[in-house]
Amino acid sequence: MLSEVLSLLLERLEKCRYLGPNLRGPCVTARRTAPASLANIGPADSRKAWPVLSAWKSHGAARSARPATLRGCRAVNATVSVPRTASLEQVHAWSDAIEQRVGEIVPSDVVVHAEPRAPKGEPFFDSIRAVAQKKGLAIHDLSAQQNDGRLFVELHLEVDPHLSLKDAHRQATELEEQIRELRQEQTEVNIHIEPLGTAISSIDAGAADLRELARAVEEFLNGLPAEFHELVNSHNVIARQVEHHILASCHCVMRSDLPITQVHDVTAALEDRVKEKFPQIYRVTIHPEPQED
Repeated sequence: MLSEVLSLLLERLEKCRYLGPNLRGPCVTARRTAPASLANIGPADSRKAWPVLSAWKSHGAARSARPATLRGCRAVNATVSVPRTASLEQVHAWSDAIEQRVGEIVPSDVVVHAEPRAPKGEPFFDSIRAVAQKKGLAIHDLSAQQNDGRLFVELHLEVDPHLSLKDAHRQATELEEQIRELRQEQTEVNIHIEPLGTAISSIDAGAADLRELARAVEEFLNGLPAEFHELVNSHNVIARQVEHHILASCHCVMRSDLPITQVHDVTAALEDRVKEKFPQIYRVTIHPEPQED
């Protein structure tokens, strides 16, 4: 009886790629991340379960598959592999979903143990993010180019703003070395170091009224659709002065069918054009919006 239940459980987990709203992911792939042990309905049932559990272990499902004997109760101990780049919140949600599904099949106490692993064929960028995440480092603006057998990797590293250059450089150097170990070919890594945002800045008191500047920026952007056919219109332009720097932000409506890579390129070009036209502006941030049908 128990072996049939285990087979059903395995089949259900194999189909459990969609675990509920917002829970899509490779958190459970039965024959690779199957339950490690089931305990117990009795010693005889445990003996029946052992061949099944051993078979699951041979697929690399768990580091141990040892049925236990618990008096008067059933318990399912499941070991599942999760992407090592998954957040704690994602893993917790997946574990809850697995426990619920298993409980529907076998009324029992369910314990899920999650093991972070690099999936086969993990994308290079995901590997870099995993290395940084393991070190507790925040990175962004990651890019890579390949030329003449050499790989060039660039990224921005956010560090504690109270660190000295020496300590910040040490963190960057350690990250560079681990990134180079990910590939066999010669890899050059260039890391831009910047302070991690930790505080909310206040707008400078007594700063000049910047509404006229905001209106001028909006008028300028709305005159660019002839040059940038992707742009429909611009609105909600705001200019403010923070720590002696003028910052501008706005919303730009673009065609909804555009690929996000093209939208990003256009947005960057628009930001550059605004800074060229208004050199007093230190930074421009554009939020792209799809055109409503």
